[in-house]
Amino acid sequence: MAGIPFRQTPFAEAANPVTLTFAGRPMKMTRRSHFSEQFSAMDASLISGVAALSGAAIGGLTSATAAWFTQRAITKSQRLASETARRQDIYRDFIEVSAKCYIDALQHENPDIPGLIGIYAKISRMRVLSAANIVDSAERVAQRILDTYAQPDKSFVELRSMANDHAIDLLHEFSKACRMEYEHHRARQF
Repeated sequence: MAGIPFRQTPFAEAANPVTLTFAGRPMKMTRRSHFSEQFSAMDASLISGVAALSGAAIGGLTSATAAWFTQRAITKSQRLASETARRQDIYRDFIEVSAKCYIDALQHENPDIPGLIGIYAKISRMRVLSAANIVDSAERVAQRILDTYAQPDKSFVELRSMANDHAIDLLHEFSKACRMEYEHHRARQF
């Protein structure tokens, strides 16, 4: 191509075609055709429109995802709080009924049948909601109450001596197990 003469002729305006002479033949060329200018303008509007829609979609998806995670965390927290409250109610009721039955067992030979039924009903509810170690501890409390009914009655002086020696605290192990479970669930909640 080095030997082929190539000459550009001057043009009046940028929109007018440029005339090139190639190998002695004139060729008309435009800097940009009318079609390519429209296509470029459409490209810019399409690109900005698609970018705006994509940004809105990503923003909406991000917002929906954040709301979903937040709602999930709130629901989990509420569920754990509800389970904890149910357990605490059962443990409280068990402690109250067991303490009454134990004092009754220390003072009387005849068992308090409604109280014992209440104890075993609470233990059955614990089997559904609680850990195995808590149920085992509750069963040991119930067995000790039953064993106490078979022993001779205690006088007030003997009860006072047992209280001073902390021998009357039948529910210490059970309460401790409940506290450990509560702390475990509380740590899981937060």
